[in-house]
Amino acid sequence: MSVRILVGYEQGSREEKAVMFDSVTGWAFGPLFSDASADGGDNAEDRCQAFMDWAASPSGGQVDARKLTMGELEDAYTAWLTLQEVGPRITDPGELQ
Repeated sequence: MSVRILVGYEQGSREEKAVMFDSVTGWAFGPLFSDASADGGDNAEDRCQAFMDWAASPSGGQVDARKLTMGELEDAYTAWLTLQEVGPRITDPGELQ
């Protein structure tokens, strides 16, 4: 009973994608994570896991992604993406506003 990661390929693409899903309801939700390994980043599954770990941490608000509204989830994802770009200098999502 948790959030899990579904990994696969979009039809006609060789780029790995990942998405979160609720193992109880079977519903997928949230952003579609893309593979960034070609640019020296993480693969899609690792990026999805990193977002989930961040969201569950104090700096991410210690939230269960399943309980967020779509707007809240989008805001959390945007904050996490920003943190990925600026690095560890910012640990409080409130600093991004």
